[in-house]
Amino acid sequence: RRSSDLAEKATALEPLSKMLADPTAPLDWTLVPALDYQHLDESAAAAWRVGHNRSAELATWDFEQLAATMLALPRLLLALDPDSPSARDDLAVSHERLGVVAQAGGDLARARELFDENLALRKALAAGDPKNAAFQRDLSVAYNKRGEVAQAGGDLAQARAFFAEGLEQRSE
Repeated sequence: RRSSDLAEKATALEPLSKMLADPTAPLDWTLVPALDYQHLDESAAAAWRVGHNRSAELATWDFEQLAATMLALPRLLLALDPDSPSARDDLAVSHERLGVVAQAGGDLARARELFDENLALRKALAAGDPKNAAFQRDLSVAYNKRGEVAQAGGDLAQARAFFAEGLEQRSE
């Protein structure tokens, strides 16, 4: 029953997901009050958990619908507060987790795209707060994720370069 509750909560974000699927589309604020703000974190967690921890359920989801659902809340929160490191971090986490799912499913091109988004967000976070050890570590991990995709695709030179960037990031 718990897993179906999570899927229902993630699916409840569908109208918002569709609106936010196109980052250039204007926000329809009439959809925002429909969210239950007392359970906003729980709804976001539901989408996140389905994508990250429920591989059996994931097989029944269309990947693009899953991606739209998992990215909807972080994009909304970032739109509401564009300067929020926390909102950027949430969006980066969603891109990383979707990249893991895409890579596990054999879609290396989509994984590369998602990990590139994660890497760009992680670079900005690390540059914006150079003394934040978590941001610096997360940037190192982002380089490694990109290296893993390159390695899986047979581009060992590129993989080596990403892994070297990750190691260099950790040593700074």
